[in-house]
Amino acid sequence: MEKRVLIYAPTGQDAPLAARMLAMVHIDSSICATLAELARQLPHGAGCVLTVEEALAPGGFVLLHEHVARQPTWSDLPILLLTHRGADSLAVRQAVAALGNLTLLERPVRTLTLVASLQALLRARQAVRGARGGAAQG
Repeated sequence: MEKRVLIYAPTGQDAPLAARMLAMVHIDSSICATLAELARQLPHGAGCVLTVEEALAPGGFVLLHEHVARQPTWSDLPILLLTHRGADSLAVRQAVAALGNLTLLERPVRTLTLVASLQALLRARQAVRGARGGAAQG
């Protein structure tokens, strides 16, 4: 579960397109169609959350912020946020300030850029988990 990407993009075709693209490169993903589903899936573990700017309102930001605030100090859940105008909107500026390990990609995003970004975030997450496991054993 720690290697899967949770996709929360409740409008448009971003979620199904991202899931198909990730499947082609053998990255496990799970689409969360609603905020309630994302809330149910986060405690089961994720390697990364892929979301979109418009999903931050009304409750998306609060849910992600609360999850990030509750995670252990060694954990650093990466969040990849697809934006329309970079950090120009209030919602994105708020996310940058409060969500910790946040990466912004401005849409439209090239497929290779999105895949490479998610792979890098997943590798970094696994490295942190591996280092923590090695320290606990040694």
